[in-house]
Amino acid sequence: MRILALFSLMILLSLPSGIVSGQAPSLMENLILTEKEAIAMLPPEVVSGPMVSRALWSPDGRYLLVVRQDMQLTPQLLRRALTAPASAWDQTPPPGQTRVILWDTRARLADEVWKMPMFVHHLEDIQWLPGTDQALALIRQTPQPTPENPSPKTSYGLLRINGATGRSQLFNLSDEQGVDPWITLSVSPAHPVAILRQTSMNAPPDRQQVVFYQLREGRRVGAGIVGPQETAISEVVWSADGAQPYLRVTQISRDRKPVESLYALDFRAGQLKRLESAPRLYAYRPPEPPLRLKTSAQTLKEGGIQRPVTSLWLESGAQSESPRALVCADSSQGWISPKGDQILYISQGAAFVTSLFRFSREEFEQARNAARKAQAISNAKQIALAAQMYAQDHDENLPSGGGDIKGLLAPYLKNPSLLENLVYTHGGGPLAAIERPAETELGYVRGPGGRAILYADGHVKWKDD
Repeated sequence: MRILALFSLMILLSLPSGIVSGQAPSLMENLILTEKEAIAMLPPEVVSGPMVSRALWSPDGRYLLVVRQDMQLTPQLLRRALTAPASAWDQTPPPGQTRVILWDTRARLADEVWKMPMFVHHLEDIQWLPGTDQALALIRQTPQPTPENPSPKTSYGLLRINGATGRSQLFNLSDEQGVDPWITLSVSPAHPVAILRQTSMNAPPDRQQVVFYQLREGRRVGAGIVGPQETAISEVVWSADGAQPYLRVTQISRDRKPVESLYALDFRAGQLKRLESAPRLYAYRPPEPPLRLKTSAQTLKEGGIQRPVTSLWLESGAQSESPRALVCADSSQGWISPKGDQILYISQGAAFVTSLFRFSREEFEQARNAARKAQAISNAKQIALAAQMYAQDHDENLPSGGGDIKGLLAPYLKNPSLLENLVYTHGGGPLAAIERPAETELGYVRGPGGRAILYADGHVKWKDD
């Protein structure tokens, strides 16, 4: 069983990583080594096609949400964009859909959980609820004006997405008719609680107000709390443990200096409570992960044309012989999953996920040596065949060891680099003069802990040092 596992690992490490088209390095050549383990990247999987505008991991890393602007570009549409007046787009906007895609990392499947027409529905915000498999998306709807309704009203909806079931449900948030709201969403950093802030934008002065609503697991709970009427700037902040929401209000004094006040949003009592002393507030402190993503800008040149390209790398903070690995040769955005076992990145507008494969340094060394041994044997077999082909072209004479053996055999190999570790020991001469071809050594190819010996009859045998 142990031998089978090492053999499987050897085969895995010989696969191309798929990060670059063409001559892609193998996983064994593109991995991170630390003192205790090796970390390889599996070939990437496509989560979504272009044009991805947002992507975010669920708190536990099980799910991934991707927002894609699926605009149906055609030559006719581009021609219209160049020739039609701007007012024409107000009446008939270009076709397209905003799609919300859910990726399940265990099932390795992507499902479309919501779609809406572009230029009418706008996804304002999308966030996961901590400790759950649910996400909330704030959607603003602005209908296109018509002759009958030249100034349509804006409305909002709250989309609740369930990662476990792959289903979504839209709730209407606009209560007042004839009033344009402005709604924002604030999610607790540690609990499945969120606050909706609704501001009446074009209401009469006596009705203009800011109201805060509490959401638990995506549902509105209880009545709202009316904010201070004299508020100039306000934002929802959270207590250090993420349980209690506060309202931080900033006003400009008569001498034009900002003055801050802090209120507790008490939804049980349905009111604001001004605080005399400031409590400890939540401050995000990113952890120091063992792995991090890094971008590197380069310039590609062809003739007189130059184009900037940004590559994405995964690197370890530990000192090692191989501290970083290439994730993608053309990507400037990437995010490591919360568990640190997958990487999401955007390339050419599309979203990809690559999984990280961890194994011990000992297992890696054994698999690498086994792979190098197999490669040495393979190279030796090709060189032995090249020697036989050389003899056929030279009156059944093997090449002499005193000459440029690599130059003599290179024309008979597709890849002359196979000769780099060759040690040719045979003196050359007619094949017919060799009495025991199966026992006569032509030379050997060096490998880890031994060598692959070439024999005059073309077979190869491994011998440990």
